[in-house]
Amino acid sequence: MKNSIDIRAAAGATLAALILLAGMGLTFQDPAPPQPQPQPQPQPDPKKEGQDPGTKPPPSQRGDNPQVFQPLTPEQEKQLREERERYSVKPVASEAEPKPLDQVPKECRMPGGGYFERGEDRKVARVYVPGVIGINQGLIEVFATLGPKDHESVMRLFCDIHVLDLTVSSFMGVKRGQLPQKYGEPDDSDESRILLFISWKGADGKTVAYRAEDLLIDVKRSRVFPRVGWIYIAGWEETVHPITQKRQRMLRPALSKLAVTTFRDPYALIDNALKDEDATDDIYAANMFVLPPPGTEIQFMIRRPTAEELKGIKAIEKEFYKQ
Repeated sequence: MKNSIDIRAAAGATLAALILLAGMGLTFQDPAPPQPQPQPQPQPDPKKEGQDPGTKPPPSQRGDNPQVFQPLTPEQEKQLREERERYSVKPVASEAEPKPLDQVPKECRMPGGGYFERGEDRKVARVYVPGVIGINQGLIEVFATLGPKDHESVMRLFCDIHVLDLTVSSFMGVKRGQLPQKYGEPDDSDESRILLFISWKGADGKTVAYRAEDLLIDVKRSRVFPRVGWIYIAGWEETVHPITQKRQRMLRPALSKLAVTTFRDPYALIDNALKDEDATDDIYAANMFVLPPPGTEIQFMIRRPTAEELKGIKAIEKEFYKQ
């Protein structure tokens, strides 16, 4: 009797121990079966392969990476120099160097990111939005985005799109424009034309600024994008609220997150000012000869052109479309 009690006690202790180990994440498993050892692969016989026994086998047989960088040929170096000369652009004179946010009056800071500066007439003269470089080479679809197209956009901006639109359209007085179609047709683009400037700190710590057009290459014409400014679109549309079923007005760029596009898009905040045939998504590339590395912090600045600048834009457009 005593022996049977001892046996039951031992079994109970063993079961308790197993439960405790299971709670600690430990289990008993059968030992893993022995794994077969890899067999050495026969090496090719150079004599049978038609190779000189004194030479090394090709990279594919040595295990080396066959994709190695080769030095540029003289012809390639010449082509690179020519492209650098063709697409390099000098920085523009400093418009007004961006300020650290702690030096900006609180009433000029925009909720969501960025700030504005007033002119002598107390109207908003310049709007600054922080951003970061996304890609600096290759074909692009979007110049500046607020979200989903970061992988194919030159830069990403950080701001509240509604606040930015209110500041530009109401406080700066820029008129919402129509999408350009054909050169020479009457339009009111002068009231909707804006200039964009991008600035960042160079390797020497000094701020450099460029027109936004300078950062794009017209692949079709093998030239830098012409300095014709941009059209402020920022369209609205009526939609039905999915829950209340009430009609409401929505800012289109708030839906698309497209800040600046090079192709024709009615959902963009700012659009290409050229006519339709020069507003597609397959003829513009990021200007690698001017842009800084991806991840570089930038300031995106908007202002209206002066009367003299508008006159210059008209002259550039006339020359650009000369037959």
